Amino acid sequence: MNQDKIVIKGAREHNLKNISLEIPKNKLVVITGVSGSGKSTLAFDTIYSEGQRKYVESLSAYARQFLQMMNKPDVDAIEGLSPAISIEQKTTQKNPRSTVGTVTEIYDYLRVLFARIGIPYSPATGLPIKSQSVSEITDNILNNNLGKKIYILSPIVRDRKGEYKKEIEEIKRKGYQRLRIDKIIYEIDETPNLKKNFKHNIEVLIDRLNVKENIQFGLKVRKVPAEEREKKVAEAAQGVGLTELLDRKPANLSGGQRQRVALARSIVSDQSVCLMDEPLSNLDSKLRAEMRDEIRDLQKRLGLTVVYVTHDQVEAMSMADQIILLKLGEIVQVGAPEEIYNSPNSVFSAQFIGLPPMNILNINEIDISSLDSKIYSEVDSNKNIKDIGVRPEHIVFSKKGLPVVVKSIDYFGGETVFKLTHQEKDFFLREPRQPKIQLGDQLNVSWNLDDMYLFDKNDQRLKS
Repeated sequence: MNQDKIVIKGAREHNLKNISLEIPKNKLVVITGVSGSGKSTLAFDTIYSEGQRKYVESLSAYARQFLQMMNKPDVDAIEGLSPAISIEQKTTQKNPRSTVGTVTEIYDYLRVLFARIGIPYSPATGLPIKSQSVSEITDNILNNNLGKKIYILSPIVRDRKGEYKKEIEEIKRKGYQRLRIDKIIYEIDETPNLKKNFKHNIEVLIDRLNVKENIQFGLKVRKVPAEEREKKVAEAAQGVGLTELLDRKPANLSGGQRQRVALARSIVSDQSVCLMDEPLSNLDSKLRAEMRDEIRDLQKRLGLTVVYVTHDQVEAMSMADQIILLKLGEIVQVGAPEEIYNSPNSVFSAQFIGLPPMNILNINEIDISSLDSKIYSEVDSNKNIKDIGVRPEHIVFSKKGLPVVVKSIDYFGGETVFKLTHQEKDFFLREPRQPKIQLGDQLNVSWNLDDMYLFDKNDQRLKS
């Protein structure tokens, strides 16, 4: 092979016409011609392309995976060709940090080369940098910190302003137990309210326990012997159906399963009271229905006292033995679900319990004279009455009564809910069937005197 020149034989790339030539080395050789004459094709698509292809082929398989392979140009042979760089005919960015290496992109190849054959050192310690397995990293940390408490933290917020309530709530939903906020560690349920105009640092303390560790955490804190802990966890796990899930992490549990973990913690701690704060709020409707039944069944079977906080009246009605109804920090009514439903003591209670809610009709906004004579007499004789209350299922379509127009129809299979309007006042009627009624129909409705509730100007129920 001739070492003092580059020999090109039979170049036919693009518009080159099977040319052959020799280019002396260590000389400045100019390729010129009019536009379209093949200058760039010869220099870049033939000489450079072949030089780069041979260079990349000379690297290891590991290095080649990071580099784009070039196709072999249409040429019979090129001899004496060393790895080449190209400075293409293009506008380069005027960057004061650019060098010949960065502009020509040879720097990228040099970096791969040095990464492959070089030994990197830490600028902080001067020690060689090498890859380690997870177990090696763990052993290193433990061996170098014997007798010390080790925290593994994951930064969430770094030196930024804000309250970050949503972020903290999301971290809680993922099962993490503690946070470090501005260098102070808090239990996730005891994090302070952050001032939004101050900069904060928030880190997650990576201490997520599997189901078994989660259930027995309180027992370990109280220094309960290991044998007793194992027995209690096994009994609790069996009771709530978690025996097969004891090795799982919270992230691998469904919402319902996480609620069972909370119940199991209450069981093993020998505490008879279990508090739940809207535990089903993030579940889909199907899973919510399943978990309502499951929590209720577990509570009955295990004899727990469960204080269950929810704004969902369906959960309240379907699960509660007793409902405590609050408004603006005050108790409005206490009673069994059926008691509050059938005997609400105020407009608030009447409309909170029941779907659709109780219809509240102001006597000055409806035509009382069109109602049944007994109802008219009852309302007309009592000057303290402000509103009439009637449950949707107690209103029926009739030949005579309050004139209404059908505004909407919602069919649910087992029942149909009609939205009606009377003198621009909307209210609901619920039928256990699907009558042949259409939107816009003008009809009459009525109800029995015994199914009517009366409320005064303070929204309190009047005793009939």
